[in-house]
Amino acid sequence: PRIGWRGCFYALGVIGLVSVPLLLLFRDPRKVKNANPGSSDTQNFSIRTAARDIVSLLKSSKPMRLIIFGSMLIGLNYGVLAFDQLWLVQERGFERADIASTTGLFAIAFGVAGTLNAALLMDYCLAKFSISRERFLAYTWLALLPTLILYRFADSGSLLFWAGLASVYMLGAATSGPLTAAVQANSPSNMRATMLAFQILCASFVGIGVGSFAIGAAIDWLTSAGASQPYTIVLLAVTVVSGTGIFAFYRAGSQ
Repeated sequence: PRIGWRGCFYALGVIGLVSVPLLLLFRDPRKVKNANPGSSDTQNFSIRTAARDIVSLLKSSKPMRLIIFGSMLIGLNYGVLAFDQLWLVQERGFERADIASTTGLFAIAFGVAGTLNAALLMDYCLAKFSISRERFLAYTWLALLPTLILYRFADSGSLLFWAGLASVYMLGAATSGPLTAAVQANSPSNMRATMLAFQILCASFVGIGVGSFAIGAAIDWLTSAGASQPYTIVLLAVTVVSGTGIFAFYRAGSQ
């Protein structure tokens, strides 16, 4: 590589810093409506009052509880992604540099495609068939789950293998927009940013934090026990467990 991983991170950081001033061009002229009766005035905002308002909303809104729970299960897939490169190299026989470049291209191509197609299709299904955002999330996840499972058994380089790799990146991209919309739709107008931040915190803590630690510990344990494919076993198990989030989103859309 010409600039290496560190150079890539620096480049992305520079792009982010340059893009931040563009946010000044956006305005939100809407007044606060449908505010949570128990929420505090924005002039008296504090971490304590925000926490109290979050707890109050979670107690009163079953769909929001299910959405947060489902998002934590989606977050487990980000923990899986952290170990996918090791799985591809150690148990599927790819060269580290080659598969890193390939997965990068897949992430860009299918990540962008998943984001745009899911957003457009979600709005169409909501307007045309009255399919809620939560149920759209469930259907999207259900459509991709079989390929994600079979992906772990597919021969390297087979059509099913590449379809599975594409589905890995499509899942995260295709669910992010509908998930954000579902959180916003079930939040009072004056708590949308707070609840979105809370949902991201929960998903990140479970998926990237606890999930990644648990996945790594399980892989090390199976490796020390002499398992022939510890990465495959653990990543497949986590994929199946995270798939139970389908029921959470389906139930949320039924409320």
